[in-house]
Amino acid sequence: MVLEIIEASTKMLRLCLYDDIPPPFDKDSRYAMVFQRVIEIQAEQCDSISELFKRGLFRPAYAILRSILEGMATLVWMSLKIDSYCILFEEGKQPNTKEILKRIGWEDEYERTFQYLSGFVHIDMDSAEFYRNYELGSDLTLLLLAFRSFMARIITKKSGGTRKPHWHVCNYLQIILI
Repeated sequence: MVLEIIEASTKMLRLCLYDDIPPPFDKDSRYAMVFQRVIEIQAEQCDSISELFKRGLFRPAYAILRSILEGMATLVWMSLKIDSYCILFEEGKQPNTKEILKRIGWEDEYERTFQYLSGFVHIDMDSAEFYRNYELGSDLTLLLLAFRSFMARIITKKSGGTRKPHWHVCNYLQIILI
């Protein structure tokens, strides 16, 4: 089941590339290209997670999951003020991820998800001991739950206690995760 969810996420991201470019990225060909490249990268990152998962390599998979959160949050952030923020992104001058998450209303995700996943990017003892502390064996339910929960949080936003789609392109992923 884990692989099906990861592979479906990859497929849905790739389908986004054949759909109409969502507003405001459709406003200019440069913006459309940025949107497409970030989505392509995220599809490749999902492919990478799938391959790592098949080999039982969870620490690098979690590190890539952090990059997916960063990429999706950056796209949402750019969509808020495309004319200004896309230029900052292209110049590598976007705010740090904590600030981006705050600006798009996902500030809780910094401590709950991003900071935790950063432990697998910037090695610390918690991530070094991950395999010893979690006996996953052939039951990979933990990774499935983490991936499913994480992707659901990325593509939705709590609003008045109910979950609503936060951004047009993410509706593809929402279909498979809800």
